[in-house]
Amino acid sequence: MEGKRREGWRAILQFREIASRLASITAAPVVHEASSICDPRKTCVVLLRPAEEQKICSNSPTF
Repeated sequence: MEGKRREGWRAILQFREIASRLASITAAPVVHEASSICDPRKTCVVLLRPAEEQKICSNSPTF
């Protein structure tokens, strides 16, 4: 990621019991400040959100 925030990646999550779900993935580096709120060993945060209302990309990875 080289210190940059990446937004809007698309992926298809597959489950055994229910239908596949389209997801939006955002990743960003963690900025460590003087507080001890975040574990200093962590380097990035990843946010996974549902994205069913958006179009499926033919090249979306499947997880």
